[in-house]
Amino acid sequence: CFAMPFIPKAGRDAWSTIAGFVLQVDFTILRWLNLEDGEALELECGEDIDTIQQQLSTAEIDETRLMEQIKRRSGALTLRAPEALHSMVNFCETRQANPRTRLSFRFVTTTTTGIEQGWKREMDGISTWEAIRQGDFSERDRVPALQAIRLVLQTATKPPTIPDENWQVFQDLISHDQELADFMTGFQWSVAYMLPLSR
Repeated sequence: CFAMPFIPKAGRDAWSTIAGFVLQVDFTILRWLNLEDGEALELECGEDIDTIQQQLSTAEIDETRLMEQIKRRSGALTLRAPEALHSMVNFCETRQANPRTRLSFRFVTTTTTGIEQGWKREMDGISTWEAIRQGDFSERDRVPALQAIRLVLQTATKPPTIPDENWQVFQDLISHDQELADFMTGFQWSVAYMLPLSR
């Protein structure tokens, strides 16, 4: 009765989904172990993992919150990738809804960066973004780098699951140099991430 090999239904392999859950759990434990005094974790609130610090010394800011999205990917990541666009639009929306919170966002992924279609600069789009965020460009070089990032985002195809009004708010924001630069300062790309090995 065991002569015929079993043929499973196509598309039933859940390995990739489970691996993504495992990465998020491992990352959550790592963040919990590294909490500083006065910090707390919230899960599935702003993003997958939020690290929060209450602000007691200012009347303008209630808390500082780092929102982290954890993505396990097999293909290279670009600024036009649907999950990248979703993260940027969501961060834009969250910033508007929470003016008394000092927000920052970190997109953490296991994959590497890719080259944007039509991109002509030496570094890819995400690496250019990170160089701007970290202040690696001179003022003269920073302006064309910002313009290159803006062009990618303005010509990106809106994922169908992003509401039109949220997409328009994001597009309005990136149309201004200073607002785009401020937004990029608060949004970090952490690519090719590997969890530290256990001792």
